[in-house]
Amino acid sequence: MILDYPYLEELREGYQPSQILFNIETYRKNIMYIREEMIDKLRAGKCRVIFTKLNGEQRDMVCTLNMDMIPEDKRPTNGSTEYSADMIRAFDINKEGFRTFKVANVSSFSPY
Repeated sequence: MILDYPYLEELREGYQPSQILFNIETYRKNIMYIREEMIDKLRAGKCRVIFTKLNGEQRDMVCTLNMDMIPEDKRPTNGSTEYSADMIRAFDINKEGFRTFKVANVSSFSPY
């Protein structure tokens, strides 16, 4: 997915490919760190997440990964809410179902 990569512009500005690869790796590490922080806060309670959906729409969602706040019949059967390395799957309190968002598309994240 290098086309979505924010440092692609650097390639046009004369950066060497090795510099770009370093920036890509740094970007991936930052996303993983941010994702883990978000997951920790979601496990602790409710959070408000504002993000851009894949279709370009803005979404404002109050969600959680705290199993005590998720109705028993809505909890994952395998006990896992993991999705992928750059996405988070969380329970939307208002929609009463799990929704997924890309960490890189989050414009605001705060405890609720």
